[in-house]
Amino acid sequence: MIINMTTYAARKTHYIDKTFDYLYKSDGRDIPVNLILGSYDTSHIDKYRGLVNLVPWDESAQRDTIGGSLRRSCSVNAVRALRYGDDEFCLCCEDDIGFKPDWYSQLKLTIEQIEQKEYILNLGQPSDHSSDKSVIQR
Repeated sequence: MIINMTTYAARKTHYIDKTFDYLYKSDGRDIPVNLILGSYDTSHIDKYRGLVNLVPWDESAQRDTIGGSLRRSCSVNAVRALRYGDDEFCLCCEDDIGFKPDWYSQLKLTIEQIEQKEYILNLGQPSDHSSDKSVIQR
C-alpha cells in the first residue's frame, strides 16, 4: 500500500504537520507516502524532503488548470493522486486529515469484506468548523 497525499502551498492555514504527526503515531506509520504537490511552491513541505517522496507540480498539471483557479488546481491534483504509482492498494487523501491510531488495521478489515478486486472506497466524516478541531478525523 502507498499513501498519495495532496498538498497545496497557497492555503491560508496548513495542517500537514499535524497530519504527519497523526500518521506517524498510527499503525500505518510505515506506509510509504507520495506527497503530490499542487503548485510549484514547495516552501511548506521542505522539511519533508527525504522523508517522503515528493511528486512535483509539472507543466502538464499547470496546463490543466484554469487561470489560477484554486478549485481547479485542487481537482487536478486529486486526479494526479489517483493516477500516481502502481501499487496494489493506494490511499489518496488531502494533507489536512487526522489518522486515528488504528486506522490502518480498520481499513484492512474493511478491504477484506469487499469481494470485488478493483474498487474505489471513499470514506469521510463531516468536520465541525466552529470548534477548535482543525483536523478532520476519518
